[in-house]
Amino acid sequence: MAARARTAALLVAVTFSLTLTALAQDKPTASDGPKYRNPALTAEERAADLLPRLTLQEKVAQISGGWEARADVLDTTGTYTTEQARAIFNRW
Repeated sequence: MAARARTAALLVAVTFSLTLTALAQDKPTASDGPKYRNPALTAEERAADLLPRLTLQEKVAQISGGWEARADVLDTTGTYTTEQARAIFNRW
C-alpha cells in the first residue's frame, strides 16, 4: 500500500511540475513576428511594414502584373489552353 501511495504522490508531483512549466512558457502574441502578418493592425499599418521588406523586383512585379507570366489557364472544358493564351498575348 505504501508503494501505491508513493507512486500516486510522484504522479501528482510530476503532473504539477509539468503544468507549472507549461504555464510559465511565453505564449506567442499578435505582437510577435512582422507587423504585416498581424491581422489586428490596419491595412495601412501592415502595408507600411511590408513595403520596405519587398525587393525592387517584387515591387515591380506587383504593379506590373509580372507574376502573371507564370500563370496557367485553368479551363476544365479544354477549349482554351495555356498555349492559346500565350500565343494571343505574344501578338501584343
